[in-house]
Amino acid sequence: METHILAVVPKRWYGVRRALSCYTSHIVTPDEAKRAIDALRPQTVVFGCYQPEWYPIVAHALFHRARCVASWFASTILNDFDEQNREWLYTAISAVRRGFLHELVIPHRGLASVWSDAGLPASYLPLTFTPPTVDMQPPADGIHLGLFGTGHPWKNMETQALAAHVLHRRHGNVTLHVQNDFAIRDVRRYFDIPVLQHREITDDADYHRVVGSMHVNLIMSLSETYSYLGAESLALGVPILTTAVTPILDTSWGALRDHCILHKFDDPVEIANRIELILRQRDRLRDEGRTHILSFNESQRSSVEKVRAAWMRPLSS
Repeated sequence: METHILAVVPKRWYGVRRALSCYTSHIVTPDEAKRAIDALRPQTVVFGCYQPEWYPIVAHALFHRARCVASWFASTILNDFDEQNREWLYTAISAVRRGFLHELVIPHRGLASVWSDAGLPASYLPLTFTPPTVDMQPPADGIHLGLFGTGHPWKNMETQALAAHVLHRRHGNVTLHVQNDFAIRDVRRYFDIPVLQHREITDDADYHRVVGSMHVNLIMSLSETYSYLGAESLALGVPILTTAVTPILDTSWGALRDHCILHKFDDPVEIANRIELILRQRDRLRDEGRTHILSFNESQRSSVEKVRAAWMRPLSS
């Protein structure tokens, strides 16, 4: 009998769907979940984040003796949450405490360890990805910077947008690419920030084409440093500018780490200066970034397989 691991994620949460696609055999929306559980009889049902109104799905999965797991990929930095995200996270923790959910998995090793020590079943599940095969080049005209993500105001993207303003004043040919401009709409009213807004990306091929055609991708919002975006950007040959919080450069030294990590993530002038440095070293960083992230991605697979092996065992064992 085939073993299934079912993910339950709203369709609009493209990033979470991408993250869970590496670990699960099927992905459905909450509206489809009960029918999928009836049809597939999965060993494990993994919820992409967690919301209180999903409890009937949990109850249905428990009735069919499925393991129920909440994953947390939206953000693992507690002080980066807005009120709703904190509510969802602590609702998930409460559900685990009360035995409705069996486990919480997060891509943050320290938090997983602390929660486990406190008696909360939690596992470290690093973000891994299937290396993209496209090889894009940025447009020849100007400097193209990616500031992707869902664009929620709590992701604090304004400072990065202001860095694009600084560069545009210096060079006059900077374009900031965004998926949703909601988080930077206010600063756009008062500062000269040329922005190209892309339609909502829900297709892997479109995503790779857009992300892969930037000169530099800015990944300095705390929650984005744990997302697939930085890793796949490096795999696509696009250098990133991120913070010391990111786990994907923990094992990297040399120019990649020296140039692509900035501690002064709240200073738009420092961000602009570092982007200029990256652009001068771009060819070298493209090669180093690809080599590093493919090796790092493989190094995480043993941790992933350990978690997946547990998910594939019957709950009674």
